Amino acid sequence: MPNGIIKQNILPGHTIRSAIELSDGTLYLCIDNQGFGRFIPTTEKFEKVAEVPEISSFTVYQLIPYEKDCLAGIGQKGWFIYNYKKKRTRRFRKTIRCIQS
Repeated sequence: MPNGIIKQNILPGHTIRSAIELSDGTLYLCIDNQGFGRFIPTTEKFEKVAEVPEISSFTVYQLIPYEKDCLAGIGQKGWFIYNYKKKRTRRFRKTIRCIQS
C-alpha cells in the first residue's frame, strides 16, 4: 500500500476475512458476504471480482496461489480456482474424500 497508509475505507460495514498479495503488489481481499476483490496500489482503487457471479454475494474465506496466474479459494459454496489473467473461474461442486489405508 502506498507509504503504508490507506486513504479510504475500502468496504465500510464489511469484514475482510483474509488477504493475499501478488508479486505485482495487487492485494486480493476476501470479504464477508461480498466474495472477493482486488486492491491495486498504483490506482488506490478496490475492484470487486464480478467475473464470479455465483460467489460474489457469499463469503470467501481464503485465497492461496495456485499454478501460474491462478488463485485457489474456499468459500460458502465450496472451493474454486480463479485465473486472474483470463478472469475465469472453475468451481468444484463434489466433495473429495481422503482415502485412508
